[in-house]
Amino acid sequence: MILTGSRGPGTARVGPADGVAARESARHLQAALDTMEPGHRAVFILFELEGEPCDSIAAGLGLPVGTVYSRLHAARRAFRESVTRSERRAQRDDGEPRRRMREAPVLRESLRAKESA
Repeated sequence: MILTGSRGPGTARVGPADGVAARESARHLQAALDTMEPGHRAVFILFELEGEPCDSIAAGLGLPVGTVYSRLHAARRAFRESVTRSERRAQRDDGEPRRRMREAPVLRESLRAKESA
């Protein structure tokens, strides 16, 4: 979210749409994190959200650095797949009423043909 404002340094005006978008993003992020295995989630959060370097994560979790890299790779893949599924679901949900409306005449014709046969 980009905060803009004209009330001086350190101030920003955030509208209702920004709040809704932020909550929606947070909900998608949490859903993606929930799909990850706990070890992958911990590495992902520490690296991607907290900005910790891999060697620091390895030392803190008592893991080899290579394990941190492989868990980070797996976590990123799981995150990407989760986001892709969410986007497809949103597109499908958004398009369903229109698809039904387009298909309605075809379905009616099909039913009429069956009734007359």
